[in-house]
Amino acid sequence: MRFESFQPLYSLFIIHYSLFIIHYSLFIIHYSLFIIHYSLFIAYSLPRSMVSPQCCLRSF
Repeated sequence: MRFESFQPLYSLFIIHYSLFIIHYSLFIIHYSLFIIHYSLFIAYSLPRSMVSPQCCLRSF
């Protein structure tokens, strides 16, 4: 009887933690893409400015 009385609460805990895991997996995917985007941005922007700094000054 005790297990049957706690069955709805147990299902709510399963739903809650599955949403919690989905939320943080999307959070980790979002910030990993954010880090990849900015690392690629830095990788493509830094060597050009290091090789020819006058090129950046001409644009201003």
